[in-house]
Amino acid sequence: MNEAIIMAPKKVKSGSNSGVKKPKRITVETKKEIIAKHENGARVSDLAMQHDMAKSTICTFLKNKEALKGS
Repeated sequence: MNEAIIMAPKKVKSGSNSGVKKPKRITVETKKEIIAKHENGARVSDLAMQHDMAKSTICTFLKNKEALKGS
């Protein structure tokens, strides 16, 4: 009953930022373009695929469109 459990050694990541995704900067112009396309009938899922973004990101732009239109 007194058996030792041997575990595999931990993997060491190569490089200092391996696996860390750098956030993309999205310009106000791009956000306004996305809002305009949505107002012209484009679906959120289509806009997300076109711009390589999550649907939730597009929805955040649409939720804050009044603030974006002012800028």
